[in-house]
Amino acid sequence: MVLGVAAIVTYLFTFLVTRIAPKLGAVVEPDDRRVHQRPTATGGGAAMFVGFLASLVMASRLPGFTQVFAGSSEALAVVVAATVMFSIGAVDDLRELSAP
Repeated sequence: MVLGVAAIVTYLFTFLVTRIAPKLGAVVEPDDRRVHQRPTATGGGAAMFVGFLASLVMASRLPGFTQVFAGSSEALAVVVAATVMFSIGAVDDLRELSAP
């Protein structure tokens, strides 16, 4: 059930992201470094992040996952780490950060 929620939410948000990304300038043009032949929207990480959060909310409501979420900071640490990774990816999609 949790996997299904993650898959469906991610799938639906992918369509939303591909519609919004060009309006935000989150599109990469084909060049020597890229394999695609036409301009491609970036920001798919946003759809994955929303799907991930939806799956965590769903899991936190299920009795089988009570021990994972009750009295433990591990789930919060995973959410914080995922948020940091998503944020860096979002900035990279909008500004094309260079590798260190």
